[in-house]
Amino acid sequence: MFRIDGAESGFAARFLSYFAVFPCFGAFDEEAERVLAEAFEGGRLHEIRSLRQDAHEADSSCLVHGRGYCFSSADAKPPPDN
Repeated sequence: MFRIDGAESGFAARFLSYFAVFPCFGAFDEEAERVLAEAFEGGRLHEIRSLRQDAHEADSSCLVHGRGYCFSSADAKPPPDN
């Protein structure tokens, strides 16, 4: 479980606790499950500082890098100007 706070500078994220969820048939995403399992095994969830939703290549700050989301050890950054 993570606490995610939205602000002008992006999304700050902080690990709170482990928890279990019962499967929801039809909503299972195998890729997301694999990425999250690797993060749990690596023991780095406490390092998460932000949730990124921008398209980017995985880098050393990406702790859980999935399709359309990334939990990062970097502080939240402001969204880019359009």
